[in-house]
Amino acid sequence: MIPEPRRHLFFKLILCLVLLSFYMQLGILQAQPQRREHPVRQIGQGQKISKGVFIVADPRIVDSNFSRTVVLLLQHEASGSMGLIVNRPTDTPLSKLLPESETNIAFRGRLHNGGPVMQGTLTVLFRAIRPPKDLNPIFGQVFASQDARVFVEHLQSPEAKKNFRLFSGYAGWRPGQLRAEMDRGDWRIVDADAHIIFDLPVDSIWSEVFSRSQELVVKGLGFEFAS
Repeated sequence: MIPEPRRHLFFKLILCLVLLSFYMQLGILQAQPQRREHPVRQIGQGQKISKGVFIVADPRIVDSNFSRTVVLLLQHEASGSMGLIVNRPTDTPLSKLLPESETNIAFRGRLHNGGPVMQGTLTVLFRAIRPPKDLNPIFGQVFASQDARVFVEHLQSPEAKKNFRLFSGYAGWRPGQLRAEMDRGDWRIVDADAHIIFDLPVDSIWSEVFSRSQELVVKGLGFEFAS
């Protein structure tokens, strides 16, 4: 039974999150990012794509939806791929969406733009020491959900303020599309890191993750370079 002061928040979130889940099942996925047309290193070739990794945009991507972005992949299957852009905060403060009177928590920070697909729907990404019931991690102790019940429960935890991000929309790819973009060097894969998502200043996320991808290149972990 949800306490009376939180019913308004619960029903507001459940409507948005149910819509996101529905359209994800329909496979509404977004087109390929625009990029500068010039010879580049084929860094993406042969890298393994999987749920729970970062993909970081190569500097040549000029599409405003994906330029200098870092995406956490939540799904990579035969039916397609989807993830959340973790470094695109909006101008909407969380205090406007989640008033303290309804949550008993004074929220700081902003709503994040998770990607160009289904803007206006919500996904919560959070870090939890104790795994939520019936919810598998994306990686480590990081979870994602479109279930408003999970979100409301997490808001009651003492560490909730600094261990969750709320996203509107998501990034999506048709079957085989992300692999093709990786093979032509649009994206690089880096191990996901909760510290980057929840603790690092958002304006330094891309440079940090891209720097880590450069270190992988220097180490020569199976990458190929165009002549």
